[in-house]
Amino acid sequence: MKPERLIVYTLVAGIVISFAFGAGFGVENIMSVLRNAQPAYLGYALFFQVIAVWATNMRWAKIVEYDGIKTDRWKLFNSTLSGIAFSNITPSSRLGGEPVRTFFLRKHSTADTAQSLATIITDRIFDQFSFFLVTIITLFFVLSSFFLPDWVSIALTVSLVLTLLIMFFITYLSITHDISSGIVSLFVKKFDMLKPLRKKLKDDVSAYSETVKAFLKKKRLWGWGIFYSSIMWVSDVLRVYFVFLALGAAVNPKLILIMLVLAPLAGLIPLLPGGLGLVEGAMILIYTSSGISLLLAGTATMVDRLISYWLLTFGGLFSSYYLGIKKYDENE
Repeated sequence: MKPERLIVYTLVAGIVISFAFGAGFGVENIMSVLRNAQPAYLGYALFFQVIAVWATNMRWAKIVEYDGIKTDRWKLFNSTLSGIAFSNITPSSRLGGEPVRTFFLRKHSTADTAQSLATIITDRIFDQFSFFLVTIITLFFVLSSFFLPDWVSIALTVSLVLTLLIMFFITYLSITHDISSGIVSLFVKKFDMLKPLRKKLKDDVSAYSETVKAFLKKKRLWGWGIFYSSIMWVSDVLRVYFVFLALGAAVNPKLILIMLVLAPLAGLIPLLPGGLGLVEGAMILIYTSSGISLLLAGTATMVDRLISYWLLTFGGLFSSYYLGIKKYDENE
């Protein structure tokens, strides 16, 4: 699907969901909560969102730097934003941004196609590993001291198993040469923007596999990956915490962490861009299951998604056009 169509599709879905929220909670009720919001705390929430994006970019930048790839840091940051935006407007949540980053790194650096893809896959492995660790922590919270319905424990356990399987799957396919050819072909087939690079990717599959292996053997690289992932997770928790604080409520950070683990799983269902509607519904369900009022949960969810989804989506799309997204259409 062309980028322009994805954007229109996302906007239409967002407008429909916004109207649904307004009808469900009552526009006046939502406005009554927002009128009393404290702008300073919303500023803090926005600040921690920026820090989370910075940490995400730095995790990737360390991998790029390790491989000796020369690139402009500002363009790399914009590539990260572009990847986030395309993940947000792609029905398969968290997948649409990977080919975008691959393309832009190759376009704006000294990296060849195999190197570009290898840095992206390694970054995803680090991302899945950090998600796995955080899921273990949240499951411990639920089982030891934090009271929530039984379905939350079950969902966290399922999340833990799925994350472990995905991490193993990506790693195994990436370091096994014969299978790497298959995953590269699947990657190219799924995303139109990489089709012009099809032959080059297949020719370089051996280099891609060896590069990923080299990355994963470096303990220091793992250390940086965990370090920046930790900053990202802490920043995400603080963002949501300050959103609630701006609306006059102090929410347990443990609950926020549980929400950050479970809600994105709803976005994996390929129905709407970025899991629109499904993620919001999951967030509200988790909040209300802990005793937060439906109106407060819904309003906080809308504000948080404005910061973490809509602002990043439009910022990332701007970055995409700044970096030259139109080249995709010319190549296709």
